[in-house]
Amino acid sequence: MTRLLLSLFVCLVLAGQLQASCPFCGPVGLTLSEQYEKADAAVLAGWVSADIKTETTTFEIVQIARDESAGLKQRERITVKVYREGQSGNLFFLTGAGEKRTKWDRPIEVTEIG
Repeated sequence: MTRLLLSLFVCLVLAGQLQASCPFCGPVGLTLSEQYEKADAAVLAGWVSADIKTETTTFEIVQIARDESAGLKQRERITVKVYREGQSGNLFFLTGAGEKRTKWDRPIEVTEIG
């Protein structure tokens, strides 16, 4: 009987440890589908330029996936307040929120295959 209780106790302790998160990992971010669902705007954009002094990157909209404000236009250039190196032709998925002025999230590099 003592062995059974001890075994049960050990199993419960181990199960509790398995459910604990990794102490070295940070919080998990949103998935792409969660970002898309929360966004007022979502676009596929091509990298144009980046300015390390102002820590901004400029993109040109290639395709509009979502635009709640109906104010975005294809080939329009948008500037994001994050420095991101790239090359002409690199594609990025951008999501953002805001009624009058969109606050863009971090750009996510994508490929034509992806």
